[in-house]
Order: sequence, then structure tokens, then C-alpha cells
Amino acid sequence: MKKVLFVCFVGLISACSLAKFTIYPGQAVHEFPQKMQGTYFYILNVSLLGNHKSGDTLFYQITPNSVIMIDSMKHTEKKLDSSFVLSLVKQKYWILSYKDSEMPDYWNCMMYSANKKGLQIFPIIEEKQNTKLQKYFGYKPILDANKDTLMIYSASDEQMAKYLKKEVKETIKLKRLQINTAK
Repeated sequence: MKKVLFVCFVGLISACSLAKFTIYPGQAVHEFPQKMQGTYFYILNVSLLGNHKSGDTLFYQITPNSVIMIDSMKHTEKKLDSSFVLSLVKQKYWILSYKDSEMPDYWNCMMYSANKKGLQIFPIIEEKQNTKLQKYFGYKPILDANKDTLMIYSASDEQMAKYLKKEVKETIKLKRLQINTAK
């Protein structure tokens, strides 16, 4: 359920799913960078799986070693570990990768970027009618449990950096929560 909530948060719809990679890219780090740590919020503009309605606010907190999601129904924390990895690709791109919940031999990846105003998340999505990922990464087709064909990607750091540089245009934007403590 934690991963379902995590995927729902990034607003994925049934026509898309997160791409599956054989390994996570880059070099793993043990803490989120200081400039990424903080509390963010996202106001939904669509309903998600009937659990959240348009206008609901999701809070997203990044601590030195975890991601905490808070909504009106639950509080979910994911700590960095061997199945939930933050990595740095080419000293430029922060990637949060986690083991796919249905196929734990593979990784789902999202690029994270932060500034003073907020956090941008770019999930690497496999779109059924789009072969864009195949242009950048090595891949092999496999059959899932339902006998549907899935592409499994392998990506070098160079390939991932090139993909992110060329393809990151639209991101999910969360606003940084500013708490004024001045009296």
C-alpha cells in the first residue's frame, strides 16, 4: 500500500506506469542533500483512485534519510535503504529509485530537483503507445504475469543523463512550505 500511495502521489494514470530498470542509475548516497530537505505540499487538481479528490492537499517531507508523505488518511514514511535508493548521476541529476512492488527484480526511477521555491519530481514513465525510452536505453521485452509485454530497460549513467537533459520538460511541482518563526 505504501508504494501504491507513493505512485498515486505522482499522479500516474492507468495508461502509464513507471518504467522498469535492471539497476538504479548513478552512485548511491546515504542522505538527501540539505537543499532538498524540507516540507512541501501539492494540491491535487484531479481525483486519484477515489481516495483523494480534487483540491486535497498532500504534504511531502524530506528528512536527511527518509521521505514522509502525509495526507488526510495516513502518514507514510520510507527510509533510504537497499530497496529505496537516492543516487546522483553525473554529479547533476538526483534520482530516487525503488524496487517495483509487483516485479521486485526491477527498479522504478524518478528525478528530483529542489530550489528555494519547491521540489520538482519527474517520474520516468513507460507509455504504452510511446517508444521514447527505447531511443535512449537498452531494453528487452518480457511477459508479465498477465502475459502482457513489458519493456525492461538498462541504462548507463551517460544514457540516463542524456535522457534527462533532453526529455525533462514537465515535472510535478510541489511548493516548499515556508514557516515563519519570526515574532
